[in-house]
Amino acid sequence: EVLLYISFTYFDWGKQTELQNNSKAADSDERYQQCIKHIELAMKSNRDNLVLRYNLCMAKLQAAHCVLQKQYRNIPRTAQEVRGALQGLEESLPVVRQLLKWKGEGKKIVVPTAMLEDFIKNCSENIDSAKDHLKEEEKKENEAREMRELQRVEALMLQKERELTMVVQKEKEDQERRERERRARDKMRRVENLVSGWEKETKHDESVKAARNPVGEAPQVVDGFNQNEESHMSGANLFDSDSATDDDEPEKDEKKSKAAAQESERSIERPVKPATETSKDLFGDSSDDSSDEELTSSANKRGADSDDDEGNKRHKRG
Repeated sequence: EVLLYISFTYFDWGKQTELQNNSKAADSDERYQQCIKHIELAMKSNRDNLVLRYNLCMAKLQAAHCVLQKQYRNIPRTAQEVRGALQGLEESLPVVRQLLKWKGEGKKIVVPTAMLEDFIKNCSENIDSAKDHLKEEEKKENEAREMRELQRVEALMLQKERELTMVVQKEKEDQERRERERRARDKMRRVENLVSGWEKETKHDESVKAARNPVGEAPQVVDGFNQNEESHMSGANLFDSDSATDDDEPEKDEKKSKAAAQESERSIERPVKPATETSKDLFGDSSDDSSDEELTSSANKRGADSDDDEGNKRHKRG
């Protein structure tokens, strides 16, 4: 009796909560489940009690109705809950039909026939409605499952894409790094080649200089004069010769200028013969011997001057 009282309390509490007919009625389903639990515990000690069987079927019917109404009360539910409600209805309907049959056979059933018939009617309708709700919930769950799968695949693709992008970026960075290292190696190789070439060129120049100017070699003495002194003297004589030659040039020019001036003066002082002179006058006679002597003396003087110049040159060169 205590279990029956507790079960009745949960049943009444669930019905009162369900009267709110909104999201606040979500707890009524749990209270109906507690009612069913305590009735089943009471039936373990009294299996032949037909009233307990009817009460259990009634609690399952009310719990199933509460689950079906969650859709209209904006209360979330699962296909498993609808499947459980449908299972309870399908288990209760044959029990009540059997009670109605026994009552028709005259067996003592304390439950009125009208109540049994109403139960069968409501239970059948709820079974049909529960099947539709179950299909709808299963469809929603399948769609949700497909959506989650699509989201998972999309997330996986995004992750793979990010990983691929990272791999490509890393490969690009590695390639750029290798390219920088290659350019650096090429530059270092060119620098080393240049340095090596400079060193070889420097060594070659030093060897050439060393070959031209040997260090530590004693000068050779020939006839009381060493080669350095002789080369120095020969160089000095060479430069002296050039300077002497250069000094002779102005003297020669000056002499030539003087000779040209004397020649022009003589040509001016020479009298102009009239145009009517005879061939004798043109070619000269005995009276012009003085002129011939002057010309001869000037020519001899020019020859002597030239001889003196040549003698001076030979003397200086010697």
